Amino acid sequence: MKTRFLNCCCVALVLFTSCTTGKLYQSTVSGSSINQLDYLQPVSNIIYVEKGNKGVINDTLSLKSELFIESVLKDQSKELSIPLDYKVKTIASDDRAFIEEEMTAMVEFLEDGRADFYFLELSDMMLDFMHDNETEYLLGTVVYGHVRRKGNYTGQIFKSIGIGILTLGMYYPIPIKSSSRIYFLILDAKNKNLAFYRRSYIQDKSPFDEEVVKKQIYQLFKGYFYE
Repeated sequence: MKTRFLNCCCVALVLFTSCTTGKLYQSTVSGSSINQLDYLQPVSNIIYVEKGNKGVINDTLSLKSELFIESVLKDQSKELSIPLDYKVKTIASDDRAFIEEEMTAMVEFLEDGRADFYFLELSDMMLDFMHDNETEYLLGTVVYGHVRRKGNYTGQIFKSIGIGILTLGMYYPIPIKSSSRIYFLILDAKNKNLAFYRRSYIQDKSPFDEEVVKKQIYQLFKGYFYE
């Protein structure tokens, strides 16, 4: 699972070129009908780029990101009147591993076209997990991001300039300094599907910048819980 995340994030360093908030996907369940939204600890994978333009997933930064995103989300839920309620904890390591795999798999299937939002059904294991925890609506959060070692970005800029000179300006690769990509999924136990799905990507901004993450959360739920 960690390797799969790494591959996705490395592609993102090359392909994404702007700040975007994806299309809002929702079922027949409106935001106003959700009075209690329980939530899971975010699933986060942060790549640390130390040398060149290739990085590896850093477990310490990933855990830091999970706690950071959760903290900002809780604060924003009060400010934006998002009905965030009880944190469903995964005590057993097997449960945590299952949640990570389930959340990331749904995101990957939706993003690469292997699944259609309107026909995606929750797995029996996920439904059992929700029923065991007596939760009808459950918010899942998946985070991808990358940061660089201090000085790495400057070095890559100079390298890019050198390549531009050698190719007479025909090729001028511009490295992405950092990135923050957040996916929100609301799982619906009653209807056995997703009630909500949306993504946000911001380039050249740190995934640990509070104002950046606040902006992403606001944009993600806009049009669902508020206008």
